[in-house]
Amino acid sequence: CLLRIMKIQRVVSVVTGILEALCFDGVIFGWASLSYVLEKEGYFGQSCMNEINNGNGIGTCSKQKEDLSLVFTISSTMQVYIGLVNGIVMDTYGTWIARTANVTLFLIGCFLTAASSADTSWYLYISMAMISVGGFNLHICNMQTGNLFPKAKATIITFINGAFDSAASVLLLFKLLYDLGIQMNVCFFVLGAFSVLLYVRTFLLLPRRTLPVLTDDSNLKFGYNELPCCAKTTDTEVNTEEETDDKSMDVSETKTVKACVLSVLFWSNLMHLVINQFRKSFFISSFTSFIDSLVEIHGGNANTYIDVFGILQFLGVFLAPLNGVLIDTVKRRFTRKMPKEIATLYAVAFSAAATSIFSTIYSITSVIPVLELQYFTFVIYVLGRAFLYGGNSAFISLVFPAVHFGKIYGLSMAIGGLFQLLQYPVFILVSRVFNNDFTVINAVLCGLCAISIIHPINIYVRARKMLKTYKKEDNLLNT
Repeated sequence: CLLRIMKIQRVVSVVTGILEALCFDGVIFGWASLSYVLEKEGYFGQSCMNEINNGNGIGTCSKQKEDLSLVFTISSTMQVYIGLVNGIVMDTYGTWIARTANVTLFLIGCFLTAASSADTSWYLYISMAMISVGGFNLHICNMQTGNLFPKAKATIITFINGAFDSAASVLLLFKLLYDLGIQMNVCFFVLGAFSVLLYVRTFLLLPRRTLPVLTDDSNLKFGYNELPCCAKTTDTEVNTEEETDDKSMDVSETKTVKACVLSVLFWSNLMHLVINQFRKSFFISSFTSFIDSLVEIHGGNANTYIDVFGILQFLGVFLAPLNGVLIDTVKRRFTRKMPKEIATLYAVAFSAAATSIFSTIYSITSVIPVLELQYFTFVIYVLGRAFLYGGNSAFISLVFPAVHFGKIYGLSMAIGGLFQLLQYPVFILVSRVFNNDFTVINAVLCGLCAISIIHPINIYVRARKMLKTYKKEDNLLNT
């Protein structure tokens, strides 16, 4: 009976983790919808007083768009830098402390946004960064729930990442409510109020420390069982002992953090992440300007494309698990013929290749100045984005020791954040040098996405070499 209750707790932990990611963690990526509302509300509009409408009646306040782009650049960059600190805190002090700090950040960010107005536009630099950082760090803490079901670990991780992507639809909902007459400030106040529930989930359904990889018959108690009012002294001693044994075993039998960071696979994955992440972030930060530039040429309603894009982003929660299923399926099939370590490399190679291909395709279609074709661009973008973060998380969790996940994931995202800072100068380049024509920049990014295929090729070649070595050693033993 006790084992059954523990299994139910594991399932509830995973399900609520997906719901949390869907409603809170990745809301910043709905920036395309929010920037539309902010423009309408006159945020950073003081710089637009001297600018006039173009002949089609569409506002062309480039300085306002640049300021809004800067808000997103700062927010998306801050999340990956603080993500490194969060990874260290989570691995050192545990999940409860890390999550409590990040829920508080998220909550304050929502209330500060709710208190902002066009006259206090500068609040957004602080509030959006807090929402972005808090949500992203909660997402990092969330991904360890994949350890609850090792056989479906990649599927669970990619499902959570898909929900993280789909959280962009929260800001689409805010936009639709705004069109119906409900103020944006009210929406953020409600979001902040509901985020209080995340404190409850932290202490009832997640471990006080980090979560080791569990087996089906594991009796490790966590969450509410670790609260002083629920935990018995004997249970706490057993749990601590069991967790310590797992951690000591991981440390003694696996690589150190330094060895992981100095490996070729780490830097290959980092190159792949940097290119595809920058492509994704720039697409979001410049989305409204990109669509406006095409609408000015071909005519149409930019608002319709913003709504369609927001709706498609919601599909990430359904598309990302395809990546996890791909990884888990390839891994299971290859494990029948070779060691698990080599099979894992083949599996993540397929995932990384799919990410590069999707990014290249939507970069190609965005170069073609046909407005209706951008619906197809949106679909492929959502696929590529779903595979990117889910694949990166699965790669780190499968290739490197679980005990170092927070540090390695945080370091990868922090280094990637250096290149995120280029979003704003690149946007300025498009706005002021290329006169809001995205063709050249999109073509360059298309070439970079194609180059990122080097990473899956590197993994594949490494796996082939390891397999040949394994077969030679196996033949020698048999003879």
